[in-house]
Amino acid sequence: MTHSTQFIEIIPTKEQWEVAKKLTDEKQGQLKEGHFKGSIEKGAGTPAGYLAQIISSIYCKGLNVDTYEYDIQTQEYRVDSKAKRQTVDYVLASFEASVTADAAKQTGCDIYFFSRVNENLNKVWLLGWLPKKTYLASATLRRAGEKDPNDPTGIFVFKRDCWNLAYEKLNSPESFGELVKKSLWRYDDGE
Repeated sequence: MTHSTQFIEIIPTKEQWEVAKKLTDEKQGQLKEGHFKGSIEKGAGTPAGYLAQIISSIYCKGLNVDTYEYDIQTQEYRVDSKAKRQTVDYVLASFEASVTADAAKQTGCDIYFFSRVNENLNKVWLLGWLPKKTYLASATLRRAGEKDPNDPTGIFVFKRDCWNLAYEKLNSPESFGELVKKSLWRYDDGE
């Protein structure tokens, strides 16, 4: 596969944003504490996560299934969409993908697909992907309370144990298309 620092920048449509908001509202209403168990940001990142998941499912030509262990189902693979919110309007190859240690224990997904979303939810970057086993074998475990050694400000401290890997080590988002044959994406809102 091709490793690349050529990320794909996407401006979400109004429809994509509205679906993400609807999914966020539905999910937060269903959850006991209003957010996913183990949520690093106690639900504050949920809209960004859903927006990235919707866009990633379209790009991956998969069905947005939103299960506990994976988010996207292609004909061949179960893909877990992993997104981070950010305040800056760019992504560097040295920025890192993260999978919480708890999520890494789940057995349902085959592939992690990574993205970033700016804090205003008006830009999404598709950054790349790796098979779960390859990602975990290549990533570095960062412990909760540890300062991020890649943060030039020295401010960021990990809130949870996470497996991290630089985006430049991922397969390019473009290469995901080599794995997928047919588009299955749809959003079924039950109507």
